[in-house]
Formats: sequence, C-alpha cells, structure tokens
Amino acid sequence: MKILLSMHQEALSNGEPGVIDKAFINQHTEGFEALKADLESTDWQHILKVSGMAREEIQHIARLYASAERTIIC
Repeated sequence: MKILLSMHQEALSNGEPGVIDKAFINQHTEGFEALKADLESTDWQHILKVSGMAREEIQHIARLYASAERTIIC
C-alpha cells in the first residue's frame, strides 16, 4: 500500500491518472486518510523486517496489482 500511494502521487504529478480509485474509496470505505497517514509514517526498515520480503519484491507485487484490471487477494 505504501508503494501504491507513492505510485499514485507520481502519476498525478506527471499529469497521468492515479493508480488509486479515489471515487471508490470515498464511496465505500472509512478511515482511508488515517491509513494513508499511518503508511506514510511507517519506516521501510520496519516493513521489510516484519514482512520478510525484499523491497524489490514488494515493488514488483505493487506494480502487478496496480496494472491489474481485477484482483483477488487471499
């Protein structure tokens, strides 16, 4: 999610559509801004430690997710 937020901001700053569906989030969720603030304040070293994954692996998964038309996560 931290990478998706970064990808979204980068796309918007390049004049491209973002990767996050803000309309869906606004209509169907609560607490997104709190989640966003938590993600922004979470250190990458902590994420890598608790996930057991390399940052490159996480980035690869985020890119796959962002480019997918539909996703099921189990």
